[in-house]
Amino acid sequence: MHTISYTVLTGHIDDGSPTHDVDVHARPEEIAHFAEEGYLLREGLIQGDHLESLRSAIDLLVESEWDGYSAGRKPRDRSWGMIPRYLMDKDPIFLDLLKFPPVLSVCRAMMGPLLRLRGMSARISLPGEEIQDTPWHQHLRVISNPIPPWFSQPHAIDALIYLDDLNDDTGQVAIVPGSHAWLNREPPSENVEDVEGQLILEVPAGSIVMIHGN
Repeated sequence: MHTISYTVLTGHIDDGSPTHDVDVHARPEEIAHFAEEGYLLREGLIQGDHLESLRSAIDLLVESEWDGYSAGRKPRDRSWGMIPRYLMDKDPIFLDLLKFPPVLSVCRAMMGPLLRLRGMSARISLPGEEIQDTPWHQHLRVISNPIPPWFSQPHAIDALIYLDDLNDDTGQVAIVPGSHAWLNREPPSENVEDVEGQLILEVPAGSIVMIHGN
């Protein structure tokens, strides 16, 4: 852990600009790696009762929303699985994750003290006939070609929390380090094949993979 002290340069406060001290739950070299590669792996960060309470909350959501989900499904060869959304409105346990220091402090180290927190969703992959591996994609893409003179690269961080082990049986997560900096190309559309430079992550339950949205 280390501390970053931010001073917000406003010029409108008589007693000086406000300061914010952030106790970052990561080493400086991990923050540098996140900036360079676009991802940060936090293995086994959530454990014990905390992990079990999140699992139980997701199980209850699946149970309560299953009829509506199954009624609207159509047979298909490939599926993204069940995706419950607006988790913070459905169980207070998810509200606690908004201020989870090992994630929030890293976000502030990467993006500064002023953050906008967006919604929270889950993805449940269920065994069955449908293939449920997702194609290559990005979570944020607001880049035009050509790049305009006052272009501002969009930045966002997604914290992917895995409540089960990722392995050969359950499926791994694949990322391409450095792809967050791509400004002139997109990932291959609807492609699930291996790509050059990919990194396959197998992590234990309770791990968090933090990634740049691009």
